[in-house]
Amino acid sequence: MGSIMNAKYKGTCSYCDAEWKVGDKIYYQKTPKAICIEERCFSEQGGKVSEWKPQEKKTGSFNTQPDTNLKMDIPDVPVSDGVKQCAEMVLQCLVTAHHMTKSLYPKLDEETHTFGQIRSKITDQLLSVCHLTKE
Repeated sequence: MGSIMNAKYKGTCSYCDAEWKVGDKIYYQKTPKAICIEERCFSEQGGKVSEWKPQEKKTGSFNTQPDTNLKMDIPDVPVSDGVKQCAEMVLQCLVTAHHMTKSLYPKLDEETHTFGQIRSKITDQLLSVCHLTKE
């Protein structure tokens, strides 16, 4: 299936000699090869435009709907001291990773998804090092 796209290069149709320039809307299909600025010519070359339409852009860090109806039930179970110690270590690593990310990327906004990804990766690395030093 083909698609309508903005031309990356100027070109000329090998069938009808129609010309297009960079940025013009063209009909393009990789296999079987079909490319033209005219839909009729594109179709005659065996091209078919896909009926797929992109969804509306969603908002939020992960392009998801707002969490207005999100509810999580926390089970009522006892938590062992070992799990509490692990949780404390995770929190310490997270705080340390946050400060490391700020010092490594001082111009990066803390509220961005990129900052969160970097902080998460550093947290994982710190936890791995803590685990290795225990063995």
